[in-house]
Amino acid sequence: MVRQMTKPYVRALPNASRESEPTIATEPAMPTPYRNTRNESPKVRATLYLSADVLDQARDATVHLAGFPARLTLTKLAEDALWAELQRLKDRYNEGKDFPRRDEELRGGRPIAA
Repeated sequence: MVRQMTKPYVRALPNASRESEPTIATEPAMPTPYRNTRNESPKVRATLYLSADVLDQARDATVHLAGFPARLTLTKLAEDALWAELQRLKDRYNEGKDFPRRDEELRGGRPIAA
């Protein structure tokens, strides 16, 4: 099923149903306290710039941990890291609460001056 794009740079990927997955023995899921406790939302494509060193080390870790038991992907590594950092920022700057919803999309260009 293809979803219609709402923005030219966002593409939703189809969700795989748990019922269609084969039942095989897998490692137990490790709890992650900073994970999103809401329903998982569809994956979207995001373009951003990272330092070459960070991306290179992330790719090395992903290749090294791709098999059992971690089964790490670059997407999972990045998503888990963002969730952890978001929780740290919430705890430090917003009393552990979610940040208010933004009224507009982010603008590209130079960062906002403080």
